[in-house]
Amino acid sequence: MWRWVVAMLALPGCGGSTEATPAEPTDSSSVDTAVVPEVATCTAATCTAPGSSCRADACVADCRFRGATACASGAMCDFTDGKCKDPKSECFLAGTFEPCPSSSFPMKACGPGLLCDGKGECVSALGSGCTSQEGEADGRSWATGCPCERPAARCAAPSLEDLNQPGFVGSPVNDRDSEGAFDLDFDDLCTAYAVTMISGPDYLRQLTPDGKLTTWTSTTNLNMGQVAVLRVPTGEFKELGDVAATYICCATCGCIETGEDGRLGVVRLDRASASRPLPNVLPAKPTTGKGPFGDSAIDTGPYALTWGADRALYAGNIEANGDFMRVDLATKATTKVATFASRVTAAAIYDITRLMVALEGGQIDLLNAATGSRTAFAKLPGHVTSLRRDKFTQRVYAEVATTPPQILEVSPDGKEQRLFQTPPRLGRITIAPDQHLYHLSVYPAVGWKAKTSIVRWPLPTKR
Repeated sequence: MWRWVVAMLALPGCGGSTEATPAEPTDSSSVDTAVVPEVATCTAATCTAPGSSCRADACVADCRFRGATACASGAMCDFTDGKCKDPKSECFLAGTFEPCPSSSFPMKACGPGLLCDGKGECVSALGSGCTSQEGEADGRSWATGCPCERPAARCAAPSLEDLNQPGFVGSPVNDRDSEGAFDLDFDDLCTAYAVTMISGPDYLRQLTPDGKLTTWTSTTNLNMGQVAVLRVPTGEFKELGDVAATYICCATCGCIETGEDGRLGVVRLDRASASRPLPNVLPAKPTTGKGPFGDSAIDTGPYALTWGADRALYAGNIEANGDFMRVDLATKATTKVATFASRVTAAAIYDITRLMVALEGGQIDLLNAATGSRTAFAKLPGHVTSLRRDKFTQRVYAEVATTPPQILEVSPDGKEQRLFQTPPRLGRITIAPDQHLYHLSVYPAVGWKAKTSIVRWPLPTKR
C-alpha cells in the first residue's frame, strides 16, 4: 500500500522512522509529492517498555489493554490512568474483572468501576464517580475518569440528635432503657428506618431528614428483628424507599400467636393501607441459632433480610436453619435459592447479580441470586451481625460479635481485612447516602437514654 505525503514521516517507538525522498519530476504536470511505503504497525515486540501497548499504530503507556507489556517487578497496572504503579499507592485501582458473557461476546468481562447486569452488559456502578468507559473488541471493558476523591453526598441524613430521640430509638413501655430500636437502614433520600424489640407490640419507624417521624405498629406481639430498604446499585429513587422487616420469636418465648397475623416471617410496608400496613409476604417457622448475639430469644426466626438488585426480597432460616429464600413481590412466588451448611446471620447486596451472605461462625459467601451458585468470599473472626458494601471503594464492612465487638473493613476481593472501628456495644451497621457508616447499639442493652444508641463515622474520602 502507498501513501501520498508532503513532509517527513516518523513514527517514534514503533519500529524506527522512514524518510521520504522527493521524486524527480518527469514533466510540468508532475505533483511535488512522493510515494513511500507505509510503516509497519506496532507489535508486542516493538512496544517493550513496562506497561506499554500498541494503540492506533503508536506505542502508548497504557497497561489496561490486553497484551500490554507486563509492569516491572513490584508494580501493577492502575486502572485509574493505565500507569504501572506500586499497588499500595494512594487511590490505586486494581484491575479486577468479572465475567459477563453474552451471545455476541462469550469472553466479555466488566472491569473496575463497572458491574455486570446479568444479561451480558457492563453498566456503571452507582457511587463510583467514574464518568465513562472504554474497552476492547472482545467485550472486555472498564470505567474511565474514576476519581480519587469520594463524590459529594447526594443527601443529608437526619441529625444524630433526631436519630437518638426516644420516639425513634426508644421504648414507650415502662420507659425501659434495655428495649428499643434493634435495626437501622436508610433509603436513597437519606430517610432513616428502624424496627424495635420491646415488650408488647413493636414498631417500624421512619424519620425523614427534616425530622418528621412516622410510626407503624406491628400487628402482633412478635419481635421485629431486621429492617431492609430497597436501594439498587445502578440507580436512585426519587421517593421514599420500599421497606421490609422481619418478625422473629423463639418457639418457647410466648410471642407467637395464632392466625395469619401471628406468623413469623417477612413483612412489607404498605403505605396505602390503614388496616394492615405490614402484611406478611414470606411466612416462616421458628428456628434457633447460636449467634450472632448469643441469646436464644434473639437468635431466632428469619435472619439475613435483604433486597436484591432485582428488587426481590431475600431472607434465610425460613423453614430451617441455612435455607435462603427469594420472594418475588410482583408474582408472590417464593423460591429456595440455596441451602447453606449452617444458619445465616446477615446478607446484603454485593453487585447486580450477587449477594453477600454470612453464616454462623463468620464465613461470608457470594451468592448468585439467579443461579444459586456461590463462592467463598472471606472468613471473619466471629458471628456477623450485619454487612454493607461501599459503592465508591467497593470495600465491604461487617460487624463481628467478638470481645469487644469490631467493625471490620474487607478488601473488594475478600483477601484482606482490618479494623475500621470499635463500636460502643454489639449492634448493627448500615451505610447511608450521606457517605457515613452508621452503627446502632442493640445488645446486651440498647441504652437509648444516653442518646448514643446511634453513632456514625465518615467513610474514607479517597479510594
